Amino acid sequence: MHLPGFLLLATSWLPAPGNAGANQNVLAARTIESSSSSSASPPPPPSANSSSSSLCPPLTPSPLTIAQLTSSFPPPRAATTSAWDLAAVDAIKHALTLYAFAIDGRDWDGLDAVFAPGATADYGAPIGVLTGGRDQIKQTLPPYLTVFAATQHVLGTQVVSVCDDGGEEYEREFKRNAVSVTYFTAAHFKNGTEGKGLDEPVGMKDVMYAYGQYQDRWGVQEDGTWKIEHRNLVYMGPFVSDTSS
Repeated sequence: MHLPGFLLLATSWLPAPGNAGANQNVLAARTIESSSSSSASPPPPPSANSSSSSLCPPLTPSPLTIAQLTSSFPPPRAATTSAWDLAAVDAIKHALTLYAFAIDGRDWDGLDAVFAPGATADYGAPIGVLTGGRDQIKQTLPPYLTVFAATQHVLGTQVVSVCDDGGEEYEREFKRNAVSVTYFTAAHFKNGTEGKGLDEPVGMKDVMYAYGQYQDRWGVQEDGTWKIEHRNLVYMGPFVSDTSS
């Protein structure tokens, strides 16, 4: 997705990043065992071939369009939603919250709890596809975020579907994949706004807003956690700021 050039570099307060390389982004993932001796233990997950299973919506080779979202995520049926699915959805929402915490707190190592080691990402044009794993994602984000005094990422409209990837292990005991779409609004505050509060409000020239969605494919890792294995970043509108001189 081509971003307007004047929004990226023309404004005087939006400095170009340093030596970040060509593939860098403007902005910037348990096995439950049943136990007859403990009532607190959840029931075992259903078979992937049970009526509750579904194939994951494809996020590659290109992101889902907004028009495809409704048909890609049909409403779940209460009678076929398992405890495993509910626990997975909760874990994925938790991980997405950790992403916002890590980005806004500039805790880059905190992204280890969100992205799988071999994660890939498609940020669209001009960034393109990142295939260098989690380390490349962690190296890509900081140069484009630290030019701002602070950021705030707010997560909104969201759907999470626990599903099957349809691969060779389709008949495994339980589903180990999921796909989520999460809307976000991200505020980016320019340098010089640090410490300002209600008694000293800033204007639109001092902040830039981005609107978009994260399209994520998740997988259960060896340690039982859910992490992002592929992310699409899709902008849903232009960056918003006062760019007048």
